[in-house]
Amino acid sequence: MTENYPYVSADYFTDDYRPQEMRLWAETITRQDSSHYANEPEFYYVLAGHGTLIVNTQPISLAAGDLIQLLPYHVHHFGRENRALQVIHVRASLGLLLLTATQQGRYRAALKNSEQQPPLVHLNPAQQAALTPLCQLALNAGNDAQSANLNVALISLLEHFLQIGKRAILPAPPTPYQALAYLQLHHQAPLTAATVGTALGCSGEAVEGMLQQVTGHDFATCLDQVRIRNATGLMQFPELTLRKIGMICGYRSPSTFYARFTAIHGMTPGAYRAGEKPGNDAQREDKQRQDKQRQDKQRQDKQRQDKRAGGEQATEMLSVNDGWTIGAYLVEHCCDPLTLPALAAHFHQSDERVAQLLQATFNASFPQLKHHLRVQLAASLLTAMPTLSIAQVAQKVGYGDVTTFIRQFKRALGVTPGAWRKEERQAPRA
Repeated sequence: MTENYPYVSADYFTDDYRPQEMRLWAETITRQDSSHYANEPEFYYVLAGHGTLIVNTQPISLAAGDLIQLLPYHVHHFGRENRALQVIHVRASLGLLLLTATQQGRYRAALKNSEQQPPLVHLNPAQQAALTPLCQLALNAGNDAQSANLNVALISLLEHFLQIGKRAILPAPPTPYQALAYLQLHHQAPLTAATVGTALGCSGEAVEGMLQQVTGHDFATCLDQVRIRNATGLMQFPELTLRKIGMICGYRSPSTFYARFTAIHGMTPGAYRAGEKPGNDAQREDKQRQDKQRQDKQRQDKQRQDKRAGGEQATEMLSVNDGWTIGAYLVEHCCDPLTLPALAAHFHQSDERVAQLLQATFNASFPQLKHHLRVQLAASLLTAMPTLSIAQVAQKVGYGDVTTFIRQFKRALGVTPGAWRKEERQAPRA
């Protein structure tokens, strides 16, 4: 078993303490559903009835009083023969689960047990009498922001019963699911398909096939999903820099962590920690469609005006979808004292149209994109040119005021330029 374990904080009295979300609902299972796995830990607490839960192709009988925990590597569905199986279904983010893991020894023991089989215990009448009312309170509270302490209490009690209860003997999962479990339990190590194969006694190609079979994704995608899920849970601990979170979760390169996080969440780690929320996919697609229609209309109006004025302009008109051309120009000139009017004038467009193209293409405003490019360049200079002072780096990337540079750098990367340089020097090299 891995010696790594997630970061745990006991600073519960800080003003920045924000428990992660928890969702729960009551349901009655009467028929078979399709196989799936969640990105967060799940609990099923059986109130009445009996039925079968298929976990990693293995049937597990459930009855009133049973409590089972499923982790993201447990692919599961309910079987056909479920007789009025009434359950409380709890889905908690990993961040909330981490808040209950205040003892390293207990956490390691729980990991070892989870590595072998899904935790399943049967609660005695006294334990059921304690858990059922707490579940009902949480159900009544719903997703109210005031229920944060109640969420922590419920998850703590669930974990407590799973740790002290007598576990049912379940069959070991077949090899394909062991590959998925291995990623979850060892994601902090520098994993490859070959190293996982060695640990499981098979080839790297076999590991790729196993993951494709149970998730539909390749090794790299599955590993990124696990690591970014854990990184998201660690965002609530303010004493951890974004760079440190990336390293804890297995990313040796900060740029790789930032790229993978942005690809999965649709925003940078800094923006996520700051509380910004991306729109859902449907909203985003609708907005892009509306932007495109508005841009098409503006282009057509502009062409009609030019034609009426008899102005045969030699200047090439910019395509409505060519935000990448503007972005490429920004990359080359981000260190210049560039303004939105100057950028618009260069491409013979209005300020509004250039701003719309940047927003549609990069989901960022002109100032956001300019600062992002400058900060990324500054981070490279801080590492590659240690003799440059912070003020010199600021000047080279286009900031005349070093205070503004430091503020923008910390906003984007979570640390000051000086702290970034220090951490980079101390970071182990791959």
